Amino acid sequence: MPDPSTDDDAFWLEVFGQGPRTVVALHGALDLAAADYVRAAFREAELTNAHPIFVDLAELTFLDVVGFRVLFSESTRMAGRLALGRARPSVRRMFELTRTTDRLTDGNP
Repeated sequence: MPDPSTDDDAFWLEVFGQGPRTVVALHGALDLAAADYVRAAFREAELTNAHPIFVDLAELTFLDVVGFRVLFSESTRMAGRLALGRARPSVRRMFELTRTTDRLTDGNP
């Protein structure tokens, strides 16, 4: 992954425990280049039996259709165990356009 200190839109993520859940915080631009990295992070968090998983979208600056597909398909695959939330208006717009805002929670991790 690119060095996040050199590019505001460079994608990076962090995974950490917060109480009884795992938080996966996404930063920068989630697009084709980052898609496999995100899938792998979700699978790794899932394998550690760290449920539920909260995906914090607050620092996600860009979401293309490939990135959206990853979030949508993983939230479907992990139904009830993965929550998406804290999306910026520009990211939330993708969910509005696809009529999938029910996948988002406004709650904090």
